[in-house]
Amino acid sequence: QHGKSGHWVTRVRAAYVTTDRFKFSIGRRIWLLSALYRALGGQNLESGSKAFDDKFVQQSNHCKKYAHFIRRDNNASPKASAQDKSPLIALLDEFSSSVHVHTKKDAGWWFAPKFAENEMLLEVQTRHSRCRDVGELIRMLEIAAVALDEMVRVGSASLATATVKL
Repeated sequence: QHGKSGHWVTRVRAAYVTTDRFKFSIGRRIWLLSALYRALGGQNLESGSKAFDDKFVQQSNHCKKYAHFIRRDNNASPKASAQDKSPLIALLDEFSSSVHVHTKKDAGWWFAPKFAENEMLLEVQTRHSRCRDVGELIRMLEIAAVALDEMVRVGSASLATATVKL
């Protein structure tokens, strides 16, 4: 079909008030692209769970904060026990399709609503598929809720309400 795209994604978005502009991105590893990215010197952080790290590319603008975010222990040691791991790891790991969760400064479109200086956007999206399963959509909402809870826990998000309307 000329001029039409068959590429579907499902997105869950939430605006939030940030305290420190902490950014992160977690997405399923695409082997060829991941190898190329690493060869070019790209960053890939670790969660402390080898199984998770083998499946997901993890990036952040603040490595130590990310370690506290993705791990539940106080010293962010890679040797953290399973119960110390963020519930985000379990949710992302069991998600059936390709999922990407990340934060960004704004919605990314020139016509999108303008964000205040202290506001950011959390986005959970599937890649290459349209979500047709209610259970999968609920899991996407859970991922967003847990990610926001973890950001509040590490002091990167506030409980204040963002003013931007999505």
